[in-house]
Amino acid sequence: MSGADIVVAAPGTRMAVMEIKWGIVPDMAGFALWKGRVRDDHLRELAYTAREFDAEAGRETGFVSHVDADPQARAMAIAREIAGRNPHAVRGVKRLANAALDKASDKILLNESHEQQALLGSKNQMEAIAANMQMRPPLFED
Repeated sequence: MSGADIVVAAPGTRMAVMEIKWGIVPDMAGFALWKGRVRDDHLRELAYTAREFDAEAGRETGFVSHVDADPQARAMAIAREIAGRNPHAVRGVKRLANAALDKASDKILLNESHEQQALLGSKNQMEAIAANMQMRPPLFED
């Protein structure tokens, strides 16, 4: 769950940062993956205490993106929506989001410019415009 871009959980799902219970610290890249996602004060409390929390609390703290009675259907709907977008732009968004956590604003702006330059006028970008103007689903190349 920690490495997912978007986390959908069912109501009542129980979660915890349990390592302290066993006398160790969170590992498996937990802190690196939670950075920028989970509020620091909540993360510290949960890592210090191993207290269990539910999906709603997970959404409030940043561990969970959406709480849904049918998490698989919700996740698949989100995945279909993403899959219907320009795959090169989706990858660019992911690169920008990943880099934004560790870079200064000027570097982020430079990264945005590079990503945009690579996309503007590309076949897939022109297809996105045409599909939107013609009110039809786009046909992207990957």
